[in-house]
Amino acid sequence: MSGAEGVIGARELAAVLGKPEPTDQQVAVIEAPLEPMLVVAGAGSGKTATMTDRVVYLVANEIVAPSEILGLTFTRKAASELAGRIERHLRALARWRAARDGVEGGGGRGDVDHHAHLTERPRISTYNAYAGQLVNDHGVRLGIEADQTLLSEAGRYQVATQVVERWSGDLDVAKAPITVVRAVVTLAGELAEHLTTPEAAAAELHRIADGLADALPTARKKEPYADVAKVITSLRDRASLMPLVAEFAAGKRARAAMDFPDQVAAAARLAREFTVVGQGSATPPASSCSTSTRTPRSRSWRCCARCSPTVTP
Repeated sequence: MSGAEGVIGARELAAVLGKPEPTDQQVAVIEAPLEPMLVVAGAGSGKTATMTDRVVYLVANEIVAPSEILGLTFTRKAASELAGRIERHLRALARWRAARDGVEGGGGRGDVDHHAHLTERPRISTYNAYAGQLVNDHGVRLGIEADQTLLSEAGRYQVATQVVERWSGDLDVAKAPITVVRAVVTLAGELAEHLTTPEAAAAELHRIADGLADALPTARKKEPYADVAKVITSLRDRASLMPLVAEFAAGKRARAAMDFPDQVAAAARLAREFTVVGQGSATPPASSCSTSTRTPRSRSWRCCARCSPTVTP
């Protein structure tokens, strides 16, 4: 794209803004067409800088307006950093445009106010904050009332502890109660973020465990190897906890409460099941970028275009 008539390329834009020249890989991301994209990059590789440059490139070439940008990340610190960078570079872009227009028009510095639309703030938020806003605005479509209590981490453990202490059913897990509580809270969060149910998870865990148990390593070996046996036990232990996970969810509903994983799951369902949710604002996002952890050593970020507001659990 760089050098095409009427288009400001990524390298030209970096020179205009006084930034280091992007690498070939970064240029490919920055100048990519408006369509869903997944970028995987390691720590310190310039993910935030590339996301910022992508947004500025889209705005500079009038592909989208700043108000049509949605950026999502995990922490408030990261959201603040991303928002700050984008806003600074958009202001610099507006000043450059004003100076260029002044020179081309034979006048002075130009009118920065004429390019004020470039300095509109994009919507940059954390996953939880954005999910919370969607649920507050549209949760009634899923039967979620506006006065739902948002549980803190301590509140989650309090509900889970009560569930475990009052459980009267069979529990084929040789673990201390506090370990079971931690497992219930963790499993509930994982299920919510993967939009699945305890029943479906239990069935899949049993299926995998049975498959491993039936896959004997050799004709002479009658039992699975010790490491495989540990995996099988772990899978079956998790499956046996699923009734407690279901009871944990029921306990939260009885208290008219939800936690952050529930909120993210509800927001994802709203975005998937109700088209109107993506059209709820005057200018639905034309392009959205979000960061997510994929491995301990690398992170990925998604850049979606022409899509409804979505939450990627």
